[in-house]
Amino acid sequence: MKNVLIGTVMLLLTVTGTAQSQDVMDKVAEATCECFTNQAPSIKSAEQLQMQIALCGIQAATPYAKQIRKQHDFNIENLDDETGMEKFFEMLALRMVSSCPAFLQYVGENLDQINEIAEEDDYAEGESTGGGVITGTFSGLESKQFNVLYIEDESGRQHKLLWQEFFENANQVEGPAAKKLEGSRVKVYYIERDIYEPRLGEYIPMKIMRKLEVL
Repeated sequence: MKNVLIGTVMLLLTVTGTAQSQDVMDKVAEATCECFTNQAPSIKSAEQLQMQIALCGIQAATPYAKQIRKQHDFNIENLDDETGMEKFFEMLALRMVSSCPAFLQYVGENLDQINEIAEEDDYAEGESTGGGVITGTFSGLESKQFNVLYIEDESGRQHKLLWQEFFENANQVEGPAAKKLEGSRVKVYYIERDIYEPRLGEYIPMKIMRKLEVL
């Protein structure tokens, strides 16, 4: 399930001051901002930011549940309605971005954490369709038709990841840098694709590098 709270925060990074028609969501945004402003000093991480947006937003919206349902055709009291909740937090973000200084200040000061969580959520969501994240030790680089990175995860399992295309921080395993990195703790992000293996005459699933982080 897509993380609607992080999605809301990421929306703030691209949205401009679009004018919004006056409706019940303006009242919800005002109450959410007041709640968030009071709690902001105690928020120490992007994870806590997600939780506080949820708590403040739902608390502020609950008294207006009937009006929200009438005006926007979703039930704020049904937390299992993924589409409705995404729409709610998107509308809330669009209003808070232009009217809640404490919210904007926190987002501006913590963009790196927020981006990292959003990215990890995207990869975690992609696991069902062949994507994920591995944290472990860089064992080495093998040069074949394509370079292959070997990562030993924290349970001791060895993973083989194909360097088939550009990925973020690839320069850290280019040439002599790969040897220097051996034994270092890393986090790798990948997608999984079926690659044709001519020797076997069939397609086999392979992990394709998307990003490398040295911890």
